[in-house]
Amino acid sequence: MNFVYSNADALALKNLSVNERKAEMAKILRGNYQVQDYVITSGKYWTQKTDDILRTHVAQSLRNIDSDNPQQVYEYIMKISDNKILPKSVKAEVTKAEVENVLSGFYNNKRH
Repeated sequence: MNFVYSNADALALKNLSVNERKAEMAKILRGNYQVQDYVITSGKYWTQKTDDILRTHVAQSLRNIDSDNPQQVYEYIMKISDNKILPKSVKAEVTKAEVENVLSGFYNNKRH
């Protein structure tokens, strides 16, 4: 698998006629593009897989919450944001308003 046109490719084409070289070059470039597509698709797949795992972990961590009490939920999230259950960065990134929006169904999820 080649991500880009290589020196080995250039050497392999050296002894071909002009028409054969053009045809082989087109095959090589098509293969390069396929590899690039594969890399992008793999990255998207693993990013989505990681996102799903993180969402599941958060949902499991919050399974015993009282969804009718956003203040209590927010306080609980802040309490478990200790790098053991949730990362410490959650304290700076999650606001009470966001928790209220999620619990009331007004959270705008980018995954539709």
